[in-house]
Amino acid sequence: METIQQLIKVEKEAREYGFDWPNTEMIFEQIISECEEIKNSIKLEEGVKRIQEEIGDLMHAVYSLCIFMNCDPIETLKITTDKFETRFSILKKLAQEEGYNTLKGQNIDVLMKFWNEAKHKLNNNEI
Repeated sequence: METIQQLIKVEKEAREYGFDWPNTEMIFEQIISECEEIKNSIKLEEGVKRIQEEIGDLMHAVYSLCIFMNCDPIETLKITTDKFETRFSILKKLAQEEGYNTLKGQNIDVLMKFWNEAKHKLNNNEI
């Protein structure tokens, strides 16, 4: 979390200095560009350090969007972590009810079936 605090501080300092995004559309373009750079680095097998650098750039762009939208990045990350944890817990319960002790080795269709069922149950307060 110390590094996230450092990023927030530097982003706010840059913003106060006038080095800021003019609108969300440009941030989205940056996020898309960073995703393409990650895909390209993986495709070219540029190695873990290079891929990590590109993923870090993507994370920075997403944090920039949080800050631009006046969302606390740490609180935002906590909200999504809690949401994932809850959905995953429901997913595990659903899988166990159908006789799965683990989903290792299952194809993506099985994984997504349980994920979407968990999401549906959570969204409709069926838990």
